[in-house]
Amino acid sequence: MSLHELNEDECPLVKGSPELRLRYNKLVSDLKEIETKDPAFFASEDILKIRADLEEPRKKLVRLRYQVGFFGLFQNGKSSTLNRILRADEQSRPAFEGQTGGATTASVTRIFPRPSGSNHSLRLRYLTDQAYRDRRDKIVEQLAAKSRLKPGGTEAELLRQLPELIEDARRSLNTNLEDNLRYLQRLLQAYSNEAVRKQWVVAGKEGKQDDAQPYAQRKQFINHVEGQSDARVLLLQDVQIGYATDVIPRELELIDLPGRGAILNLDTLLGEQLLPDMDGAFIFFEASRGLSDGQLSDLILELREAFGETFRGRVWLLFAKCDSLTTAHLRDPDKNIFTGMEEFLRRNHLTVDQIGYVCNIWDGVDRETIEADLERKSGTRDLSAKFPQHAKLVEAFLRLRQNGGVDHVRHLVSQVIKQQVEHATRQDLNQKLNQLEQRLKTAQQFWAERNRFDSERLQGLHQVWMGILRVRNQVEQRQYHFDGDEPFQDFFADGAEATEKGLLQRLEAVFRSGPMLRSLTLTQVAHQFPNHAKFLEHELLQLLAAALPGVYDKIGGEFAQLPTTAQTDCPEGGRARWEEI
Repeated sequence: MSLHELNEDECPLVKGSPELRLRYNKLVSDLKEIETKDPAFFASEDILKIRADLEEPRKKLVRLRYQVGFFGLFQNGKSSTLNRILRADEQSRPAFEGQTGGATTASVTRIFPRPSGSNHSLRLRYLTDQAYRDRRDKIVEQLAAKSRLKPGGTEAELLRQLPELIEDARRSLNTNLEDNLRYLQRLLQAYSNEAVRKQWVVAGKEGKQDDAQPYAQRKQFINHVEGQSDARVLLLQDVQIGYATDVIPRELELIDLPGRGAILNLDTLLGEQLLPDMDGAFIFFEASRGLSDGQLSDLILELREAFGETFRGRVWLLFAKCDSLTTAHLRDPDKNIFTGMEEFLRRNHLTVDQIGYVCNIWDGVDRETIEADLERKSGTRDLSAKFPQHAKLVEAFLRLRQNGGVDHVRHLVSQVIKQQVEHATRQDLNQKLNQLEQRLKTAQQFWAERNRFDSERLQGLHQVWMGILRVRNQVEQRQYHFDGDEPFQDFFADGAEATEKGLLQRLEAVFRSGPMLRSLTLTQVAHQFPNHAKFLEHELLQLLAAALPGVYDKIGGEFAQLPTTAQTDCPEGGRARWEEI
């Protein structure tokens, strides 16, 4: 990532907490100073990791809106509730209702507010080439575990396998596998369509955008449509809708995700991929379904891992389709829906203030009609008296009497969630900045201590090396011969070769940063050169230190082979004495 300090206008969501932006800028400033003064430290593993991890808080600081996801199993009322929160009429609603048996939402749909009275907008954003390959490989990996599909091939090789596998799944009545294989077949065919691929799928980090589609055509891009013929839909990353409304704050972006556990593997994969970027989440679950459903617990666990300590202020569980409840859920004072919910909350470490109830078909229905339906199913008009041990749950449940709980969910979205997600996000940012500041401080202390130790050690090694060079000079000047005319063996050759090779490797590492160096001005190059020279001098002394033991061993070995002689006062010295022998 590039090191860039942020100004106030670049961080609209944290204008009320400028200290977060200033702390981020201080980290950037410290890293830029390290880059200038100590390139070796800047290129160290610790600093590289800090620089990479700094990207997460930067992305959160510069976002225009908080992201709140609508998660849940398919056909659990997510899209329907979203339409009612927005008070969307049938002509303008961003999600479509009325389908049964399968998932409704096919694409990730991002909905953000536009000024009330303006036109709704539609933007299609396509996968990059790498994002497509990641999606394809993930789906192939999953299907290979369930069938005889062989992964790792090209589109053409994978497509050749599929007809037989699809027929096998059809004959064995494995509808789920058959539909997944058919989806993979359509995805591969869409990418293999050269005209479509060249127009919409691009390399790089950002996918291509299409703003030319009219809002009225949104259904074919958002929902599962039987016999979908437009290959582009399969290559979409998401659909972005600017919805003209004053119901939700301008700082919020609501993300309607495909239902988890739907027929298509993609529906579950998309939700998993987007989790790390979420600031808050609503989990939808049909009230009459058994709470032992493993997929629900898995989703809660994933969200808890994503949000950590701020989970409570960022996740709400909505029990939807409450009209599906029967007398079996509400008649028995000892064994009822509230008993199961209490156990579920305890097992998943949730609190009552994190749950709500909603029934979309009761939106707009008068209070008396709703109360009559609840009385018919529970056998009483006073649920609080019937279930005193579940007083808080009953209090939340009775909000259904006001427009089926839609008003309460709308209040959560328009008021509560903004405040709590804002607080939790800032708390999360503060925690991550604390960690990065401490890691940088620790890395600086470690590097300074290492440099102090290296400096002292290398000073000693430098003195030893200079002594060795003086010895070599004397040897060369006197041209000693130990055995006839054979010249004195160069004890330093191997060490010099190893040192030269090591230094070239260090130089290669330095020149890998060529693109960065080419982008510098002449002034910056002049400033950087001494730093690189200092770095290479440091490396040279390290290499020499590694070569010295071999030099000592060779010299010692040669001297060990010489005959021993008595000490002499021969004026010609030791050479004359050896010659006498």
